[in-house]
Amino acid sequence: MRRVPFAFLLCVIALTTGAGRVRALELSLSGDKFWAVLASRQDADEAIAAARRHRDIGAIVVKAANGWFAAVSGPYAVPAGTGSKFLGGLAKDHNGPKDAYLTKGASFTNVVWAAPASNVVATADYDGEHEATLRKDGLEIRLSRQPSPDGDFVPVATGTYQGKPAFKMVFSDNPADKPVSKIQLARLDPASPLPQVVFSFFTLGAHCCTVTKIASLDSLGKWLVIDTETLDGDGGYGFEDLDGQGFSYLLSTDQAFYYAFDSYAASIAPPRIHQFAGGRLVDVTAKASQHHRLLQSLYSEEAYANEDPDLWHSNGFLAGWVASSILVGRGDSAWAKMLANYEHQSDFATEKCTNGAPLEKCPADKKVRLAFPAALKQFLIDHEYIGDGSGYRVPYDVEPTSSKP
Repeated sequence: MRRVPFAFLLCVIALTTGAGRVRALELSLSGDKFWAVLASRQDADEAIAAARRHRDIGAIVVKAANGWFAAVSGPYAVPAGTGSKFLGGLAKDHNGPKDAYLTKGASFTNVVWAAPASNVVATADYDGEHEATLRKDGLEIRLSRQPSPDGDFVPVATGTYQGKPAFKMVFSDNPADKPVSKIQLARLDPASPLPQVVFSFFTLGAHCCTVTKIASLDSLGKWLVIDTETLDGDGGYGFEDLDGQGFSYLLSTDQAFYYAFDSYAASIAPPRIHQFAGGRLVDVTAKASQHHRLLQSLYSEEAYANEDPDLWHSNGFLAGWVASSILVGRGDSAWAKMLANYEHQSDFATEKCTNGAPLEKCPADKKVRLAFPAALKQFLIDHEYIGDGSGYRVPYDVEPTSSKP
């Protein structure tokens, strides 16, 4: 998504994240000020899902007098006669919807959602060559590198607190000529006297990987360092203050779904939500308090598929979408839709051995390709999305050779 500023945009009033500050905005505008309406939905979570897709332009969700919810961005100064040009630039430069329109917001009553705070209080980037230092509240972190046995380098984060040694974090695997990395100070654990030190390193490669360590000072004054899950891509964890309590959860996706039923690019993965507490990460994805966040992720997945209907026949998409649906209690209807739409003869297929031997020791004539529903059902059982799967019908274990999409 390109983020080129609009050449013709004369004035943009920047919005700060956090609904508390946005509520202070005057929603009913005058003069040449307008809101850009990006989506209008009867369901608040659907509108929030649309707004999340346009966070780069400060999208928020407002409620209208008729009870509907609108994802909007702005206010923008749009001189008379330039509305079409403005909306064209919104679509071209920021992937705005083609059916977006401008409004004065006379019917808007209140703001119901704004992008949650990340609670990241400081950041330092390391270019892999020149040392960088971050200082905050008595904490000093030096980013550097050290040689690896193969002649390249690995990144190092060395921390001192109030002049005393605190921690040292080293990514000893995946050395690089220039081990680019970064530090973020983020408030993750409300019981800790200091923000947590999040050290992340992208190991390079086509789709891999970001590794992360977290250093935290506990209530007794002891520093703890933990390793977290390796995440595909170069993004690492996202941080969102989902409860508005001044600390953030760590957002990622279930990495098991990538390459399981299709290529990386053609796969999606259901969300994972972790809370950092007591020096460890706790998976809170299934907690009732996260239901609305999971719904918003599901609606985003469905919006992409509705824009590109071929996704409804992509096994890589369907696998992640079914799992996301299960997380919010919609597994039955999702399973039925998957059975009616999946790709029967995919190049990605799960095999099993008919004599019960491990696949790596299975004779070639004993290997069979499982039908996608059978493979997905077992996958969901193995990864604890469902129990025994008795409620999920599988027409056949092995795809008939005559099957067609």
